[in-house]
Amino acid sequence: VGRSLHRILVLSCGLLAAACDPCFGTAACGGSLDVSATGEVIEFRSGEGVAGVELSFRRTGGVQLIDPEESVTTGANGMYDYRAKAREPGSVTFSVTVRPPAPFPGYTVQDITITTSAVKGEGQPLGRWLANPYFAFVGEVQMLHTREAVRNGGSVELVRRGGGDIVPDSILTYLDPYGRFFFNPDPLGAGDVIFDLIFKLHGYGPETVRRTISTSYVDNPIDLTEVLYLPCVPFDNRIPCL
Repeated sequence: VGRSLHRILVLSCGLLAAACDPCFGTAACGGSLDVSATGEVIEFRSGEGVAGVELSFRRTGGVQLIDPEESVTTGANGMYDYRAKAREPGSVTFSVTVRPPAPFPGYTVQDITITTSAVKGEGQPLGRWLANPYFAFVGEVQMLHTREAVRNGGSVELVRRGGGDIVPDSILTYLDPYGRFFFNPDPLGAGDVIFDLIFKLHGYGPETVRRTISTSYVDNPIDLTEVLYLPCVPFDNRIPCL
């Protein structure tokens, strides 16, 4: 009985230890800890994958890697797969430099965090990035007291004042029947763009507001950026005014 009990205890302890192992019962487990990521690089206007984009992953924090900097290149469909071996379990922070083929300029993305895993296929999806980051500003003009859209028309001009370059650097458009306007010039790189919005609305003199927004390298839906109100209330800093 004693030997049988001893064997049961040893077997139970072994099963408990195995159950705590993240690789227990997983045929896809490897013999090392990896950090890995998958993603796609596309062209903004067409949405098509871009081949030949080099992505350099450089460790900036977290657990140590055997190779702290490695590069991968997108295939014909714009897809890539990054993998590096870690010295211990935990998370790793990276900067990723994206170098698309001409004519697109390169850019760097900071603070990408990936967790180590011993299971193959558990790479972190980084989604769809852009070979050419985009600039988009969608605005709406409303009356302050009624919160109704300004429907009597008028023009809005965007004029770049600093930061990253955009083409063209000056654009004139008009409010639609819902008081909205949209600017989507091509940026010549990633980063902040400083610009003025010059409003010429019926019944109001020219009004200018300055804004700074960043170009986007992630393929996200373009949505409303800001609502602006008439008339302006300069003493109330909580309300964005013209």
